[in-house]
Amino acid sequence: MLATSQLPIHEKTLITALSLTTFIVAAAQTPASHTFVPSKKTDNTLFFSTSDKGTNMPILWGLDTAWPSEENIRRGVRFIGAENIGVARVSFQPWDFMGAETTLTERLENNLRERLRLVSYIGAPGEVDLALNNDAPGDVYDTRYSNPATDADALEAYCNLIYATTLSCQDKGWNVVSAAPLNEPDYTFNGQGSKEDFLAIAKKLKTDYPQYNDNSIRISGGNTLNCDEALPWYEFLSDYIDEGNTHQLAGDFNHYADFFSTVRADGKYATADELHNVMEAMVGVEYGMQTGIWWGTAELARGEFCKASFGERLAYAENRKAWTSAAVYRSPQGKTQAFVGSSERQAKPSSYRFVSTDRDVFFDGHGPQREYVVETPGGEGYQVEGQTNAECVVDITWGEDVRPVIDGSYIIMNAYSKKLLSVDGAIENLSPIIQKNASDASSQVWEIKPTPITIGGDFSYYTIKNTDNTDMKLDILNFSLEEGGAIIIYNGATGTNEQWYLKYAGNGYFMIKSRHSNLCLEISEESMADGVKVHQASPTGNPRQLWRFLPLDAPCETDAPDSPAKLTAIPQSASIKLEWEASASPDADSYIVLRADRGSDDYNTIGRGIKTTTFIDNTVVCGKEYEYKIKAVDRSLNSSVATPSVNAATINGNAIIARLGFNNTLEDATENRFDAASYAKRIYYADGPRENSRALSLAANRFVQLPYQIANHDALTICTWVKWNISGEGHLFNFGESPEKYMAFIPGYGQSSTAFVAKNGNNEQCIETSVQMPIKEWCHVAVSITSDNVAIFINGTKAAEATGGMAFTPAQLNPVLNYIGRNQQYDATIDAYIHDFRIYNYALDDNGIQAVMSENSGIDAVTTQHSPVVKTEYYNTTGIPVPNPGEGVYIIRHTHADGTVSITKDIH
Repeated sequence: MLATSQLPIHEKTLITALSLTTFIVAAAQTPASHTFVPSKKTDNTLFFSTSDKGTNMPILWGLDTAWPSEENIRRGVRFIGAENIGVARVSFQPWDFMGAETTLTERLENNLRERLRLVSYIGAPGEVDLALNNDAPGDVYDTRYSNPATDADALEAYCNLIYATTLSCQDKGWNVVSAAPLNEPDYTFNGQGSKEDFLAIAKKLKTDYPQYNDNSIRISGGNTLNCDEALPWYEFLSDYIDEGNTHQLAGDFNHYADFFSTVRADGKYATADELHNVMEAMVGVEYGMQTGIWWGTAELARGEFCKASFGERLAYAENRKAWTSAAVYRSPQGKTQAFVGSSERQAKPSSYRFVSTDRDVFFDGHGPQREYVVETPGGEGYQVEGQTNAECVVDITWGEDVRPVIDGSYIIMNAYSKKLLSVDGAIENLSPIIQKNASDASSQVWEIKPTPITIGGDFSYYTIKNTDNTDMKLDILNFSLEEGGAIIIYNGATGTNEQWYLKYAGNGYFMIKSRHSNLCLEISEESMADGVKVHQASPTGNPRQLWRFLPLDAPCETDAPDSPAKLTAIPQSASIKLEWEASASPDADSYIVLRADRGSDDYNTIGRGIKTTTFIDNTVVCGKEYEYKIKAVDRSLNSSVATPSVNAATINGNAIIARLGFNNTLEDATENRFDAASYAKRIYYADGPRENSRALSLAANRFVQLPYQIANHDALTICTWVKWNISGEGHLFNFGESPEKYMAFIPGYGQSSTAFVAKNGNNEQCIETSVQMPIKEWCHVAVSITSDNVAIFINGTKAAEATGGMAFTPAQLNPVLNYIGRNQQYDATIDAYIHDFRIYNYALDDNGIQAVMSENSGIDAVTTQHSPVVKTEYYNTTGIPVPNPGEGVYIIRHTHADGTVSITKDIH
């Protein structure tokens, strides 16, 4: 290792101000990028920016009483919110033959009143509209309604039934907006009628009944079960209907999407009045659906999607073959969420990757990171095993206070009493849940796990099981929907009353909300006594409803630890190093690192659970100024007051910013700690090109990913040793944002060349050389990139050059997805060995490339002569410039005539 005074200027920028004699990274330093992991190959990817304006695509949402279930309606209202529901589906029944009458019989009137009673849970007349439809015929169906196309009496009676139902609703103050004469008439065993029957009814309503003739009430059709039949029925009826309507319980994805597009292109209203999955809603929104009515009920994913739909959609993707879709929305309240869903009866297994292109975020607490994968189940046939009607919602968050990940065994402390959620007495069926002082009892230890994706329906929930007997789960007694419903432990079948949604309330606390009732766990009275029961209640956020999930050895207390001290920020070549003194509190367990743009109070968590007192922020934009604060956190999740803020920016100079030798490690040897992460479960190494060196083995499904900010520069040099084992169009490296924005080195480009390709949307540039890389031999390759020049070097010799440079800089490609051994699509992996992969934030010239190639020891890479110092700047240890330094310790930045920078720390 060279002494500091012997290091070339280009390499001096690698040295941290507090460690001037070595490039070895201490284990006590935690890089910000330590939380990122490569994503698996997925079927679909959604790229979204949290700062995008998005697209506003609001929908009129409704609930259904064709299945007249009070439970369904009450649950749906609780999850969606009555203020977000604008319509309810109410049915007429062809049970009593109307003949020439236009007043409902007593039986039909009573049936209608019951359904309107259910609608009143949503709102009063004037607050919610009605959409009428026909209940599927049952045992009491009056056969005199049959064949209205050929039987004039049947036709008159059928139209009078619809008219009388409409009048009865209107007499009670309700507004009727549409009527669908038949429901799922394409279903063979339904027997409601033919296309001709539907047309005859629609035509007569339009001709003889003023409310339908003046378009104040839409006639809706054809309400098909199978979306393959949707357009044939709609087109047959189109002259006499105002609204196209279909369900998705069979058929082809293309027909479902095309149906809404066609209806809207015709200038008519588009409806799905029987939604079974959030997937159907997302696809409907994409292609023109205007009203969506939920069959059965709505739970968390559906309810949150309804709320979010009034905001802006940031991304959408679909998998037509698998019958799945996904979207990202920002709600009117500013909440960002991802949604995934699959067909109730026709889904195949699929997966979606969500990629945040503009910032690190937390996905249900996982992060900070840019990528997150959601998988959905499915089967290989209609309604076969695996068709679970799967759907979910994922919260995408950032900020100073972010929810922790919950997955493991915990004690659960109440915010009001500081007592624990406990089983009263023996751990057996029906034992009540109470609050109790902490003890060693197993009745206070809970295993909390996300529900499996195959749970059935919405899988956004958790199970809470007692660790003494994991068959015993937290349960709502008798599926109660009522305030005060008892909470027990029970070995049930993990029904909706044994699944829970964890809603983060801040400061480490959650509300524990039921999948069944959408009510939350609450201490039943304002008492600190042991034995007070836990019940369910409407969420208000009062302390008796707030719970922390604590490690098993954590004390039940809320005293904040002392703050850390003496935070300093040290500029580095492509990162900022933070150091601080540990909290004096003996129970301080970890630290949270907060960052804001200089001059902003909008702090975000960039690191948490940090066990060291040194943190390297390698997620910065070089040259941009930031402010930092640190908090200490104890085992009970109490956080300290933050330290006073310090500010810093990276050093603005030429430097090697990453060097991954791959000598049996994926660590970056530079100060910036851009450590790689491997997708492979096992990492394979082989002998490298130099004596006693090692190399990383890459092959199909075995690649490495580099941290998100590593290539975000206006100029770059990327170089490495490679032994290419099998020719092909695999990518040696690919840095970018998506398949539409990337830069890549492709050894087997075309049939007989090597190329560097950069793409920015429709603008694609290719620098190609006929010099081919050898097969099964070590070869050194490099690419230097500036706005004026792009050059490819093979074994130290310039093989191709574009003197016009690139039309866009590497930074403009927003390279957050940076791979060695694969492309952005994951369909072009490479079979090769890689050794000594380096990235510089400037373009090395021919001599520099040759020096890198010929170097055979240590970290030093370029032997450039010292040039004169033309500028000297002083900074204090927090990174603040000091124009007139007095006595003290300073970081000293020298700018040399050749543009390079060297950094020292000295006592002035």
